[in-house]
Amino acid sequence: MAHAAVAAVNATPEIRGRVVDVASGSGIPNALVIASIGGLDESWDWPPNLGHGGNPNVVLRCLALRADSEGRFRIPAWKSPTTKSLARFGVNLIAYSREFDFTSPTGLASVHRPVRQLPLIGTPLAIESEAIVPMRRFARSEGNNRWESKLGLPLHWLGCTERDRASQDLLWEAMHEEVAEFSAVETPAPYRSLLIHKLEDQTGRPSTRPPPKVIGGSVQTTVAAPMVAVVPSAVAPSVRITSVSPDPARALRIGDRVRLVVDVAYTVAVDLPVMLIVQAADHAVIANVSETAKGGTGSVTLKSEFVVPETSAIEIFTPVVTRSARVPQGDTRRFAVAPRK
Repeated sequence: MAHAAVAAVNATPEIRGRVVDVASGSGIPNALVIASIGGLDESWDWPPNLGHGGNPNVVLRCLALRADSEGRFRIPAWKSPTTKSLARFGVNLIAYSREFDFTSPTGLASVHRPVRQLPLIGTPLAIESEAIVPMRRFARSEGNNRWESKLGLPLHWLGCTERDRASQDLLWEAMHEEVAEFSAVETPAPYRSLLIHKLEDQTGRPSTRPPPKVIGGSVQTTVAAPMVAVVPSAVAPSVRITSVSPDPARALRIGDRVRLVVDVAYTVAVDLPVMLIVQAADHAVIANVSETAKGGTGSVTLKSEFVVPETSAIEIFTPVVTRSARVPQGDTRRFAVAPRK
């Protein structure tokens, strides 16, 4: 007898964890914890030119909360109204503290706690062990690239539509002073938001972006930018990688720290985000950044820094996705990964 299909139940049990200093093993008091709940959409179709079978990340909920005086935190059980079937469903955790930087021995951009459920019923199984979110002491002498990564990851993981006002307020309260300090020394780049503007967007604060200047009857931004040709709205968006550093022809090595710089050329009818997604061979996300492509034809540079995890390959993708298009347009490159020395 045939059975009716059972809708997926996306729910998480109570999750307890602790933010710790990896050097001492002590808890980091009052650290800000960011949790992102979701998985991979198994039904997503990537176009053949991307050359991979990866699935995009679906974030159902993200939230921020404070750890206690011993670095411990608790995320209450939660159930999503969404019934879409998601692979690798679980919770990604990261933390922010002014004196510390998130670190991971696996090289991934978060601590992932998979959630398993009882078949058919969908009740999430309890997670007995405490989630450990590791951090290390940070020094500004490590340079602006590392400082930007320290601040950018928490902003990325709270970048979902299903976030509450309390989480936005916590993120602003914890980060706005250090982000403002960084943005004061940050080098502006064409079509790239300063980190303080990204924080304002994520937390719903009024934007401090300088207003556009009107010169000779045309609007010009305060940051110099390359010429952008206007294209008709009917033109499909396209993105093409023009250069990658380091060279994908040379293998990466497990444990190495990589500073990835990707230049892309694009054609879009309206302003759209161009993403840089870095994934391991099993599609676990290592890094995810984005920059705005201004409507027209132009170019943009995307940067990310990460440690190569235990994997056989690193794949990078540069999709641009519109609200109306189910299939993203983009380009891809692949690095082979060599064992540790």
